[in-house]
Amino acid sequence: MNMNKQTPPVTPDEELLGEVYKSVTMGSDSITTLMSKTTDASMRSDLTTQLEGYQNFATATKTKMYEKNFKVKETSVFTKIPAEVSVNMTTMMDNSNTKIAELMINGSTMGVIGLTRKIRETSGASEDCVKIANDVVAFEENNITKMKTYL
Repeated sequence: MNMNKQTPPVTPDEELLGEVYKSVTMGSDSITTLMSKTTDASMRSDLTTQLEGYQNFATATKTKMYEKNFKVKETSVFTKIPAEVSVNMTTMMDNSNTKIAELMINGSTMGVIGLTRKIRETSGASEDCVKIANDVVAFEENNITKMKTYL
């Protein structure tokens, strides 16, 4: 084994921002898939607002990662396909606002759990990176509240 090619250890900031980026891009991808499943103007408007939020967080996170010279890991197509297939299968039988809201709430809840856990596990992360992660958690919690109106 060649010891000269070791990758440097991942810093707490890189670890946390990587998780934030993964979370918001997954949210963005899910909404993009779900948008075609509804014709309801109110639901489409709320999904569009959430999509813009995810995209803004993705851009801000990516910018912060570049500033800190961190590698941005894009989600592979092989990771995206199972989630997209799952959404398509679930909405094939029921594409009501209630079902779409349920899918969104479940996804946002997973995001809250994942990021909250990562924030607690990542000691030594800088304040600015923790703030971005906490802002995404608050955004997700707001999304959950908004989607509950469709249940």
